[in-house]
Amino acid sequence: MAKIFSIHSLIRQVSIILIAILFVIKAFLPGNGFSLPQIIFISLVSGCLVSLLFPTCCGSLTLSIWFCSGISAVLVLSCLAGIRFDNMIWLEQIMLISYLAAAGGAGVSRIGDISRSGIAWKGMELFSKMFYSCVFLVVSNTGAYFKDTDFLWCICAFLLVLYAVLYARNWFAVTMFFPSRVERCARMLDKKDVRVHSEDAASDKPKLAVVYDRAVRAVEEKQLYLKKKYSLEDLSREVFCNKTFLSRAINAYSGKGFCYFMNCFRVKYAMSLLDKNQKILVKELAFICGFSNVVTFNMAFKAVSGKTPTEYVDCIKASILNPSRKTELGL
Repeated sequence: MAKIFSIHSLIRQVSIILIAILFVIKAFLPGNGFSLPQIIFISLVSGCLVSLLFPTCCGSLTLSIWFCSGISAVLVLSCLAGIRFDNMIWLEQIMLISYLAAAGGAGVSRIGDISRSGIAWKGMELFSKMFYSCVFLVVSNTGAYFKDTDFLWCICAFLLVLYAVLYARNWFAVTMFFPSRVERCARMLDKKDVRVHSEDAASDKPKLAVVYDRAVRAVEEKQLYLKKKYSLEDLSREVFCNKTFLSRAINAYSGKGFCYFMNCFRVKYAMSLLDKNQKILVKELAFICGFSNVVTFNMAFKAVSGKTPTEYVDCIKASILNPSRKTELGL
């Protein structure tokens, strides 16, 4: 995480340095023919251009720093070469459009990875970046052809605000376009996306087996199934494993979900108690075995054993009276 934010910081510094260098070159280069508002305009436009390459999510950070550095070098060399004011704006617009095209092509080539995870947040980031890019292109193109100094000062003020927004969106890792509540929902959706490729699932099989064995051992040895309202998150803390990965392990090796997994242990314990004492009331047995109510207990008992508790007790009594029927009844 520290590395990510250090690269973000580096890109921000590049934009600040670029504004300062272009201002110095155009302000003090003899015979440049630029007025003060034009100098400020070209500096802010260049800073906004580099700022538009900020990725607010964690993707393509290295690519962005290369683009930022390359574009900064091109702009500085263009200033030193004495390119005209309007041509300078055209050059910056072409570089932005080229970057967007390259980023779009890279996104299409990795469409499988994008659809696998992070699609909600990446979609919002792409939409906001396209919006800011359109604003940038319109404003920069408008300012390039207006000779009115007062109007150009207004455009410079707008660009300063745009630059501040672009800088802030990278600093806080937000889009500065959608409400914070919507962004939080998008991030939550991405975290819940647990789909995996088949090759990933195959490589995870040994790890899943280890986690499942650890979970079974913990539940049996510590009798965790006797705790009411014991959750998947509780078990994940017990076995020191991510709850998503633990859920995958239970589904893969038990064939059922977490609730069925825990109910199997509870029903087996209930069956062992009934084997010893057939006079236990069903209501008492349900609460002893960790069930919250009798209805859930009866349904779980039927699902696991194929019989209701009453039917199971009848079978035990029948096997006691006629031992030869014990094998026949499956006891």
